[in-house]
Amino acid sequence: MIQSATPALAVLPILANQGKGDVEFSTNVVTLSTVLFVIVVPILQTLLG
Repeated sequence: MIQSATPALAVLPILANQGKGDVEFSTNVVTLSTVLFVIVVPILQTLLG
């Protein structure tokens, strides 16, 4: 359960840059998933005991 909640691929912005993708969007995805990880994991640990 915890592994499925881990943040998105941290090298995603690098890959987006190399592939001429949207670096800003990919950076936002990694940042948001990291912040949500910090919030959601303690809640899951409490609920699952």
